[in-house]
Amino acid sequence: MRKIFAIALLGLALASTGCKRAETTQDIMNDIDRQIADGVQHQQEQKREHPTWIVQAPKVNPVDGSRDQILVLHAEGRPQIAIVLAFHNGRLYQGDICGVRIDVDGFVTTEGSNVRLRFDDGKISEGQWAGTDSHESLFPSGYQVAFLKNLMSHTKLAFEFSLYEGAPQTVTFNIAGLSDVMKTNSLIVAETSKPHKSECDPAYPGQCVKIVRAQDIHNESSCVSRGFDWQDGRCQ
Repeated sequence: MRKIFAIALLGLALASTGCKRAETTQDIMNDIDRQIADGVQHQQEQKREHPTWIVQAPKVNPVDGSRDQILVLHAEGRPQIAIVLAFHNGRLYQGDICGVRIDVDGFVTTEGSNVRLRFDDGKISEGQWAGTDSHESLFPSGYQVAFLKNLMSHTKLAFEFSLYEGAPQTVTFNIAGLSDVMKTNSLIVAETSKPHKSECDPAYPGQCVKIVRAQDIHNESSCVSRGFDWQDGRCQ
């Protein structure tokens, strides 16, 4: 009976989360190599053995003109592990495609893994990340935009996670320069739902982009899980 119950739990954990990977990291890197060979873009200084942001040239749909673009950052000393950011028409993917994910070089259930992370020398944050439908990546379900904003405003990320039935392991990323990379490639942070005018971020004139605000979160667990700091009874 216990065995049947355990199998049932695993089945639930393997169920679809509705978040798919736009492309595998290897497919992305192969495509970037082809773009360089075809002269679509120049050889970038960000080579795989040097973990800085790698930019895929936009892929344009010949039917509707929509544009997809991906950024990749490999972990220091662990090139099989990478942060992958996916954008559609210049905005972070949301919905059934993961806009933010970390490829973990191993198997995870869609239930995901408890993770601990630290930006720069800040406070350690802890929470549950979900697994993608491919079972090879983790993503911050429900707060991808907030996590991306943290990537943009810091220079280093330490990330601890566990594969399915595995011991915790930690990787580090040199995340410096993301804001400049996004600006150069006309990529922005945006919510899919249209916010009220009073919620528009003044950093994006001419368009209404809603950003998750720390001051709108009033409990410590939600604050920390979204990548903010809880200090003196307030989310910052």
